[in-house]
Amino acid sequence: MFCPQCKSEYKEGYNLCAECNVALVSVLEESAEPASSMELGSGDLVSVLTTLDTAFVSDVVVLLEEQGIPYMLQSGTAFGVADGLVGTSGPLTWQAILWTPSAFVERAESILKQVRERFLQGEKEIESEPEREP
Repeated sequence: MFCPQCKSEYKEGYNLCAECNVALVSVLEESAEPASSMELGSGDLVSVLTTLDTAFVSDVVVLLEEQGIPYMLQSGTAFGVADGLVGTSGPLTWQAILWTPSAFVERAESILKQVRERFLQGEKEIESEPEREP
């Protein structure tokens, strides 16, 4: 059994992809052109994430890599250059923007949702821990 979206293989008896939440198929259809060799038009990339959180973007990128989803990560502290903000008094702020081809936006957004849920669960666990007495 195979997932038609992420192409993961499952043992017989499974009917749903754990990652994509779609029905499995017994045979994968061969696409005319593999995703890795698609030509991207100039307007084909879509911004799916803008963040200041390095840990969050790192977790998202790991999952994108695992799922074979192409992406472009733009990051650094010079985002304010065009607006004349760099060079003003105060610290520079690091920022990341994650782009993916429009054909992969839905899958990338699904991954973003998964990572957000994990981060929220982690925050709740930390908040719910009882304080320790010295």
